Amino acid sequence: MAAGSLLISEAGGLVSDLSGESGYLASGNIVAATPKVFPPLMQIIQGHCADKLPA
Repeated sequence: MAAGSLLISEAGGLVSDLSGESGYLASGNIVAATPKVFPPLMQIIQGHCADKLPA
């Protein structure tokens, strides 16, 4: 997962966990997308997972 996230970041993509933070290596939950797609994707994910995400 670390190598893949590095490749995405180096290519200009954004990578985070389901909360939008950088803890994806610890949690194992990862979201990756282009900068244009990332914000709406996070809104959709957080709208569906808000009650299940750690505070």
